[in-house]
Amino acid sequence: MKSSLATQRRLIATSSLITFGVGMYGAYARDEMPTARFLIGMGFAYTVCSAFADFGSGLGAGFAVLIMIAAILYQGEDVLKQLQKRGAKRQGKGKRAKAKSKAGRKPVGTQGRPEKPDEFDDPGDYPH
Repeated sequence: MKSSLATQRRLIATSSLITFGVGMYGAYARDEMPTARFLIGMGFAYTVCSAFADFGSGLGAGFAVLIMIAAILYQGEDVLKQLQKRGAKRQGKGKRAKAKSKAGRKPVGTQGRPEKPDEFDDPGDYPH
């Protein structure tokens, strides 16, 4: 069963965006700029995939998906490490914020008032 040209185009566009995002985030995780080889190669590869799809061959969408899977497998380790680092930072912030908020509290009723009413000279001086 052949898929329609519109479906193939959507598949190629989606896989190119995912490949671009994973490649850029992988470069960010390694703390470097994406290479020209990646950017030019990706542009050329997806142009060829689009041409295959436009000429009526079902290979264009298949190649696009294979390129996307290869990019995810190649960049996946760096991306996952970066995401784990970001998750650990967020978890740490939440724990510190909770600890700070509990540390400065005083029990209710001991803020400068005497605890027993008989420590006053006159019973009318006791705060209500």
